[in-house]
Amino acid sequence: MVYNLKSKPKAATQPFLYVFPEKYASQRKKRRKRKVPRYFKIMVGVLGGYLLFSFLLSGYQIMQIKRDIAQQHLQTESLLKQQEELDKELASLQEPEMIETLARESLGLVKPGEILVVPAVPGENIPKP
Repeated sequence: MVYNLKSKPKAATQPFLYVFPEKYASQRKKRRKRKVPRYFKIMVGVLGGYLLFSFLLSGYQIMQIKRDIAQQHLQTESLLKQQEELDKELASLQEPEMIETLARESLGLVKPGEILVVPAVPGENIPKP
């Protein structure tokens, strides 16, 4: 409603809310809601679906990579334990007593002046007495 400041309101029952001068009355217009085109809604929906799909896919890939990293850590730990065992074995094989024992048992070597005694078990190559 537009009230003129010079005139009184017509009825006493009407509330006196706002007073607008006449020069502003023509500038005040009702805003119309813009209608969103249907193709724009479809494009936004497709884009949202694509973003959701790519987000879920990348999350799955991250989960797989984390699982692979955990497996690699387990494999690394087992290989480090194996390396420690091999280092211990190598250190024990480089001791002079162990070298002598292996040479005597597996290669059949003797020290100068010793006689090699090999127990004979009757078999295919050795005849029975």
